[in-house]
Amino acid sequence: YNICGINDSMSLELIGRMDIPEGTHTTESVCADGIAYFTSCNGLHIVDISDRTNPAQMGFFQSANYQSHLDVDNRVAGFRTNHGFQLIDVSDPENPDLFYECDTIDGIREIDIDHEMLYIRIWNSWYRLFDISDPTQPQLLGRIVSRPFDAEMHNLSFSDDGSFGFVANGIGGIRVFELASNPGWPQETGFYETDDAWAVQFRDGFAYVADNSNFSVYDC
Repeated sequence: YNICGINDSMSLELIGRMDIPEGTHTTESVCADGIAYFTSCNGLHIVDISDRTNPAQMGFFQSANYQSHLDVDNRVAGFRTNHGFQLIDVSDPENPDLFYECDTIDGIREIDIDHEMLYIRIWNSWYRLFDISDPTQPQLLGRIVSRPFDAEMHNLSFSDDGSFGFVANGIGGIRVFELASNPGWPQETGFYETDDAWAVQFRDGFAYVADNSNFSVYDC
């Protein structure tokens, strides 16, 4: 597991490394509050990166499923498994434990967690929305559907306060949904036309969009 420093826009420098068992296939990594989380073919690894030159594993949750599409918010980590998803309690990073497991959903392509809500993208067509205020008992509330219907959803990003969601919707551009008033059935409040939106990230009042041929910044 490597940590790289970005000294300038043109180069990366290796500043820290943690050895993992040979043959461990890592799939995705998320960092928050001095802790890195990454999934592998063995489970969820939790790494102390407060000293980036000396990362050290502090916790591990073993899973027999293949894990990918990881996200972490507050005390909950979520990732895709072979036929569903798992939610993990990471409030004690040294002793992660299972909150919930679902093994009846195929076609998961993305998992996002924000403000006690779980968003699961099914193929590239729609999101299932779950209330996980009690992560041991997720409650299905509703969904977000691709618009136009032949467009492909690629990813979801959230406004700083979690009240709006921004969906990279392929030929449908960037679709903006209001999440706060009715989180189970978000209403579309606007959209931005792009060539073919493949990815969007929101930060500090701006949406950063990569499409088929351009990189754009929108003041939201």
